[in-house]
Amino acid sequence: MRVWRLRTLLSEAARNLVTTLPRSLLIGVAVAGVVGALTWSELETSSRILEFQRGFVSSGGNVLVATSTGGIPAYKCGALADRDGVVASGGLRLDEPRLVNTAPGTLFQIAHATPGVIQVWYGPSAAPAIRREAGLIVGAAAAEELGLREGFIVGIADEKPMPVVSVLSPGGRYPQADRWIIVPAAPVGSLDQCWVEFTPGSRDAGEASLAYLLGGSRLDIDISPLVDLGEFAFDPVGELANRPQASAWTVAGSALTVLIALVAWLRRSELGLYRVLGSSRASLWLMSQLEAFFVVLLPGAIGFLWALAIHTATKESLPNTDQLVIAVRTALSTVLIVLVAAPAAGLLIGQRQDLLSQLKTR
Repeated sequence: MRVWRLRTLLSEAARNLVTTLPRSLLIGVAVAGVVGALTWSELETSSRILEFQRGFVSSGGNVLVATSTGGIPAYKCGALADRDGVVASGGLRLDEPRLVNTAPGTLFQIAHATPGVIQVWYGPSAAPAIRREAGLIVGAAAAEELGLREGFIVGIADEKPMPVVSVLSPGGRYPQADRWIIVPAAPVGSLDQCWVEFTPGSRDAGEASLAYLLGGSRLDIDISPLVDLGEFAFDPVGELANRPQASAWTVAGSALTVLIALVAWLRRSELGLYRVLGSSRASLWLMSQLEAFFVVLLPGAIGFLWALAIHTATKESLPNTDQLVIAVRTALSTVLIVLVAAPAAGLLIGQRQDLLSQLKTR
């Protein structure tokens, strides 16, 4: 007999789905649930990793501090900011703790800091203070203790009084500076410390070359990270690479394939009748593929969108592009396994002559 035409196969596939609606809905719900669960899991895992990474970067995870008893050239430290992979760089010189005229008898640490190190400590909030006229930057704790705010005049020891141009708090990056009085300085002369913040992924390479770039070696310049992950700390890159979901799609796809293959086996008499009536194996496979499109691809898309909507509502923000790529890849890989493997179950139906012989004996 002639091979059934595509329109006929499509209508027959639709008729099979409608006449066995409970079975079709069961498969669709299973596919949507599995794909939705995998999508949710991927989005949650990537969100957790990104939240940790943001906190790590915010606390100074990509900041290196170079110190040297012989001093570090200020111009070399400041020039690092122009290199690829560097967010900001700058240094400081520490003075002896000194008295201020607003609090007799109380010593405060005085530091001469270049604009770059102020940016590393305080982040974007330091930009207005860096651009302003000459004056003092006072840590929030020192300002509270001294009763200072922007515009107040402060004298350090016997030096000429200067205005307070900004009151800033370094937060978790460098809490020691919260009680410091900082005198902005040009990047000239020698520094006690050089602070460099690298872009994500550049810190390790920067650590290997930083001493050389500052005109010395690891023997006379000590390089230390501001935040040390430690041997047993959370590793975002390793966590993402070794997450269970990285291979869970194979298990999920295989399980759904077995479910649909079991349904095909229960339909073996129905599929066998198609073969007896003249449907070729290719036609039978194509009809199964059309059915799979409705009970696998569409429910899979619904499950993905459902998980995405719930996750977005929970986090109150859309996932970024990288998160979506990871989630889509996992969901699509799961669905493709089913679409490719499940319709092949129809090809396992026996030869047409054997099926006809079985029907005659019944």
